[in-house]
Amino acid sequence: MPKLFLVNISILFLILGSSISGNAQSERQIAKKLMYDGDAKIRGFDFEGALINYSSAISTDPTYADAYMKRASLLQKLGRPTQAINDYDKAIKLNPYFVMPHNNLGAIFMSEGKGNISVNKKDYAVYFPTSTLQYKINQPFLLTSTEGNYDLKITVKGGGVNGQAEAVRMAISRALCKINEEHRTQLKPEGLLTRDPRMVERKKFGQKKARKKYQFSKR
Repeated sequence: MPKLFLVNISILFLILGSSISGNAQSERQIAKKLMYDGDAKIRGFDFEGALINYSSAISTDPTYADAYMKRASLLQKLGRPTQAINDYDKAIKLNPYFVMPHNNLGAIFMSEGKGNISVNKKDYAVYFPTSTLQYKINQPFLLTSTEGNYDLKITVKGGGVNGQAEAVRMAISRALCKINEEHRTQLKPEGLLTRDPRMVERKKFGQKKARKKYQFSKR
């Protein structure tokens, strides 16, 4: 009898688990349908209607990063940057590897100004002391003839100063394309919109490092 009781309990948990996962899938499907309807409304220039659809998709499935991204992008176009930033932040928290929210946030934080650039709360010329690194930061502006038009507040971490300068250059380039798509024709041929795919190779199991192996000894 105890064995039979345990089997019945396990079957009950199995049924409950499948029903929960089924509900989650149905919520995501409904949210996707609402989001696609919102996309259709944008193509028909019904922006407020699209905003309602995206909000409904988020209410249906609060873990759907794409819905936050869509609503944030629309809010940005409608001139509501504070609300857009909140949605971009939520999309990034739900999916840290989602590239578009990072890029669009860069476009929001790059404001029109006189060319003042700070990196990690320091003047960029202090943070990047060499002329080569400073040229990398200014290169997107020089190529698009926009030097001195924007103020930037940049936060960067990880890697060395050369890698950081190149990462900042790509972020500035992508933000400029968000502001004006025509800048892409000047920036793309120079490779400023493409991420460096090289990564540190991970350590392998049973080896000392990624490639280095432990010394073999017979005795």
